[in-house]
Amino acid sequence: MVLREITFRPRSRITDFLGTSYSTNGVAQTFLANLLPIYPHPSIVELSQLHRYISDRKARAGDQPVAENELAFQVVMFKKFSTHLPSGITADALGQFFTEQFSFENNLVKKEFYDSTLLLLNHPLYYKLVITVPTFNFEVSGEPTHVIVAAVLYMYDNKEGSYVSLIGVTNMGDPEECSLSSKFFTSSDSASFLSTTPITFRGRGLATFLLATLQLLGHIRYQVDPETSLDGTMIEYQCKEDDDDNRRHHLYLQSRLEFGSAYVMYVSMGFTTLAVENVTHRSVSYCGQCPVNRNKLSHLAVVPGYNTDDPFLRLLVLKKWLLNVYRPGTDLTSAVHTSAKIWDATGLSEYEYLSSAVLPPLNTPNTHRHTNAAYVQLLIGESTLSKHPLEFIRLGESITEINPLVEDDSFLQPIPADRSLHPSVRTSPENQMIAAPDLRPSDLRRGLFRSLSVHLGVTRKFDALDVITAAMYTEGKTGPLDDEADYSHPEMALELRLNIIAFYQRCSHFPFVATPLRNWAGLAIAEYNYASQNNLLADLGLSAFNGGLKKFIFERLRWRDNFNILADRLTNANPTGAPMRPLWCDIYVLQLLFYQKERPVFFCPVYGMTTSQAEGPFWATSQVPLVSQLASFQGQWMTGSKDQIPPLFTVVPMLSITHSTFGLFDKKPNKPITDFQLCSQISKLDRDDHDDISGYCKLPLLEVIGGNVSEQFYDAFQKDFCASKALCLHKDVDDAEPASVEDNRCPGCGLAVHCECGFIDPSDSTVAGPDGVTCIQCYFKFGRTLTGPSDPEFRSRSEKDFSDAAEKKAAKKKDRASRPKTGANDVNDEDQSSLAESTVGTNSEPDYSTQDPPLFPAANTRAARPSPYRSAKPKKLSSSRSPSAKRKEKEDEINDKINDNNPDYMCPEYLSPVVEKLWFIDENLEYRAGLPSDEFVARKPVESHVYSTEEMKTFASVQSKKTPVEPQDFDDIIKSALALRSFLRTSADIGLRGPDVHVVSEDYSPQDLVNLACLVDRGREFSVDNNFQQKVKTQFYLVIASYKLGPGKTLEYYLDPNVKEPPESNESMFVFRNWLKAYLDWFDPALYIYLETKADGMKVSRFASKLAAEDELDYQFSSVEDHDDMMIPIPKMHKKVTTSHRFGEIVDGEYKPYALCASQSSYIEDFPRVAADDYLSKSCNPPNFEYVPVARSPTKEVPSIHMQITGLKADLFQGKSGPVQLRWLGLQKGRYVSLLNNNVLVGVNNIVEAVELLDKGKKAWIKL
Repeated sequence: MVLREITFRPRSRITDFLGTSYSTNGVAQTFLANLLPIYPHPSIVELSQLHRYISDRKARAGDQPVAENELAFQVVMFKKFSTHLPSGITADALGQFFTEQFSFENNLVKKEFYDSTLLLLNHPLYYKLVITVPTFNFEVSGEPTHVIVAAVLYMYDNKEGSYVSLIGVTNMGDPEECSLSSKFFTSSDSASFLSTTPITFRGRGLATFLLATLQLLGHIRYQVDPETSLDGTMIEYQCKEDDDDNRRHHLYLQSRLEFGSAYVMYVSMGFTTLAVENVTHRSVSYCGQCPVNRNKLSHLAVVPGYNTDDPFLRLLVLKKWLLNVYRPGTDLTSAVHTSAKIWDATGLSEYEYLSSAVLPPLNTPNTHRHTNAAYVQLLIGESTLSKHPLEFIRLGESITEINPLVEDDSFLQPIPADRSLHPSVRTSPENQMIAAPDLRPSDLRRGLFRSLSVHLGVTRKFDALDVITAAMYTEGKTGPLDDEADYSHPEMALELRLNIIAFYQRCSHFPFVATPLRNWAGLAIAEYNYASQNNLLADLGLSAFNGGLKKFIFERLRWRDNFNILADRLTNANPTGAPMRPLWCDIYVLQLLFYQKERPVFFCPVYGMTTSQAEGPFWATSQVPLVSQLASFQGQWMTGSKDQIPPLFTVVPMLSITHSTFGLFDKKPNKPITDFQLCSQISKLDRDDHDDISGYCKLPLLEVIGGNVSEQFYDAFQKDFCASKALCLHKDVDDAEPASVEDNRCPGCGLAVHCECGFIDPSDSTVAGPDGVTCIQCYFKFGRTLTGPSDPEFRSRSEKDFSDAAEKKAAKKKDRASRPKTGANDVNDEDQSSLAESTVGTNSEPDYSTQDPPLFPAANTRAARPSPYRSAKPKKLSSSRSPSAKRKEKEDEINDKINDNNPDYMCPEYLSPVVEKLWFIDENLEYRAGLPSDEFVARKPVESHVYSTEEMKTFASVQSKKTPVEPQDFDDIIKSALALRSFLRTSADIGLRGPDVHVVSEDYSPQDLVNLACLVDRGREFSVDNNFQQKVKTQFYLVIASYKLGPGKTLEYYLDPNVKEPPESNESMFVFRNWLKAYLDWFDPALYIYLETKADGMKVSRFASKLAAEDELDYQFSSVEDHDDMMIPIPKMHKKVTTSHRFGEIVDGEYKPYALCASQSSYIEDFPRVAADDYLSKSCNPPNFEYVPVARSPTKEVPSIHMQITGLKADLFQGKSGPVQLRWLGLQKGRYVSLLNNNVLVGVNNIVEAVELLDKGKKAWIKL
């Protein structure tokens, strides 16, 4: 290891700079060449030797000849502007210089930036360090004027270092004043880079030199006080990295997360983050985050030069010498060295090349659900399935030939470059990855990863960075920017991406070798080979990648191009305009970076894996690496040794759906568990303890959220059509025949099954016999195919028909529903004894093998009353699995406490199927009044639509007739109010405080309590004041049909039977929206959506200065959520209006689409770019109107729901003269799109008459 030094010989090179002129006039000035020892970058050396060129014209105008020792580039440092500064260095010149380094939306923003920069330049705490070139000005006689080439504006603290507010280097300069060309400079070097064509000043190390100069000046406190002086001729300054007491060379600065910003440059130099666990990492407070001059600035609420209004800004710090971590020298960048040779300074880590600014993950219970808790469940499944793999025989014919709506069953693909598998295992043709793009209900992976949920993405399919970001930073949330939250998903995903790019650029800049990097390179080549063999090179952006570089050490210099390609593909957009999806080798780069964190993070891609036998069936297992495999990189332990895995760590499991798409796991814990307990459970897990395949198969199947799973799997199915019921592949095919027991009968349930809708008995033959096909439902139930009469689970043909058992079960369920409700999880003794017990997993999914799936979300909210122990989000129906005795006892205790305080009249009752599903059909099986006309009425309510006023009246009237509810009398109301008051006062004592429990800041008045009791009385009306508006919408102003209590009267006063009942009265009250939503969602989530839409208008995504944009990234980073009360929602019972079907017109008998997709493959698939002709664009965006993109057309990757038009708006323009102009706007995926063509709504036939678009008739009160 080396103790590096900065040596000035002769010493005058530094003493002249900080000598008499600086101490007396406050201005330090010298030639750039004199300060080269600070950072002798080859490009800076070249610049420092240039001289000013004096043309004949300049000489005739008075420019003086240049002395032999007069060099062109100079360095000037000062704090205050004065007359002692060289000509041309003024506040205005520096303000203009910094302003020109940025681009601005408009001139107003540019002017604001310039004005704020002037204030900083004149601030008493800010220093200026400038690199200039003196040039002759024809308009100013005398000395040459200094033109600013590079500059930095900063504060200095003699204990903590420097904070850089602005730093910049001019690009091409000014062709009339100064540019880097032979017009302005000369060189004594015959091989000079100068030519008549100007080149850029950037990329030549000037910014790095300025930062390195700040480090040295801060270290010596701006005074010439040599640490070493040999014979009076030279000065040496030691660059110590192990001196914890000296922080004066530390550098702090802000950088923005965005492509093209300096963030990547800073990180590749060695800047890191100050982030700590569970603390916001956005720039929110200077004094709370940056120590430079903290004491001097602590009285300021806003520190000049520190921006806190941009969530994408990060505070970075460099605590090491640039001369040590980003060494200059051609020999270091043009020849291969070991990492230890380049980062050889005393005090540096052997893994200094893995420096980064990645943030530590959150450590919260919600984060554990997506990380360690999910990983524990995956390990349990892997341990069980490794001993008892699922068996199946691949179907011989294509599913697409059976049902065109279902993707082909070619779901087995080669295994990607998985570092946890030996190459011989990974590349063996016998081993394959289950890689169907969507996890439809019959997917094998549903049975492999049990008792878990997986989120595939709603608007688009997740990539690896999406999943990692959601798991580590956003607690599973994947939404856009939220100023109220500590993180947003796009923000954090971009930060990870930029750190990977910075690593690649460091590897390209320094051609170093290290064992982990060599191992990584082998995986990168393996991934290239995978892409090449599967024709994915173009899709993955690897066409120019050199996959023939097998010997990393000997071919290291040629690898520089590969590193640049990998960095560029993460920066550049694919044909859709979005950045390309990360590769597996990008994940492994993140893995190397996170090994260096105090709490390491292990990234764990998991997937379903099949193994084909020489003679016999396929075996399906879950491929889940052990933590010991994750803690080492290709055999090299990065966290110590196998016996030294740190006590605390984070594992991020990711379900690999395909090579480049991933799913986010979620595991709701059975009970509270600490971070340490989870880590200990992972480290000490014994795979031999998990061998019960029967118990594992009783756990709930993998629950899938998002993705493009076809809706037909959840539609109703015909009784006795097929044993696979809703998962039958034939049920939506025209003229399909029901399964016959004579052909195939499931040996598990005894019902007829289509051969294609199950799994063939591998012990029989590849041709199924009469009892040789196990239906999908039984296969998941038993975890295997049944082997015929000898199987213990075999149902013989002599046994009672299964349908009778189903009827008996339905009757039992109906009887249970008619009993008084004593808790959401009540199970009688008979049910308890007949259901298997399990202690693993709590996630559940509706069992569509025994019930018709719900037609709308309200059916999923009928099972339980709201409780502090449950989210207000509607729950799915529980599975047939019984809870454990201990868990049931706890749930019964909780439910008893809740039910004791909840009056029965506030709870929803089970509605009859007619009310619940067919409220829109009358007794004559005809559509009721108030619905869209027959031409446009839907077969069932459309979930993405909103109730119209007439539909809500119809729904309410039908419900009230079928299940009439009378209002409670005053005695019941007053008792409920007393119980509510008692519950609020004692909830903390009985342990009911949780995330959904409202802790009051002051007691409710008796009138408030009565109003609340009346509000939850289902027999009473309440109204919402539509005129009450808030900037931040947190409350509704309600008027409730209540009672007017007497002044000063208590609740106990009205318990006296001799006291007269108070008069009924409409009482007003403010109610929090989130509480009202939770209550209404209990009945039907569509109720709150209806109320919110009527009160505020439809939710829209828009921008501060415009309605819409073309690019998805604009929406992710810049859009805001707003409400548009002039946008009319499509009614609940109106057919779906979508561009997926004939979005165009007939011209001369030929169909002409209105929008053409520019690409069929996309990274951000939800809004593909549109190529529309001029005629359409002009008709949809007539003069005087703001441009709004034409409604998007779908591609095969885009879910049809995102192509729906869910709202319409008449956009009007009234000029000073002439008629009112009109165009139609629609709402597509919550965003404005244009729909008008020649005054006819395109793709939305006569929808105006259905929603009465122009007849707003907006009333002041909404009644429920």
